[in-house]
Amino acid sequence: DVLMMDNRNRLIRHHRVSTGSLSTSVVHPREVYRPVIRESAAGVIFCHGHPNVADRTMLR
Repeated sequence: DVLMMDNRNRLIRHHRVSTGSLSTSVVHPREVYRPVIRESAAGVIFCHGHPNVADRTMLR
């Protein structure tokens, strides 16, 4: 997910970049940055999560 912020660090938009499968999620950088540029965001926060224990186990 990408959180776009204004110049006072207030959220102006949340954009879900990708929802992966059980084993992969492929994202091109342009898919991440395009909405940020379109919104003219002053700041950006990139979020990445693993919603369950199986994901954490797989990464080890």
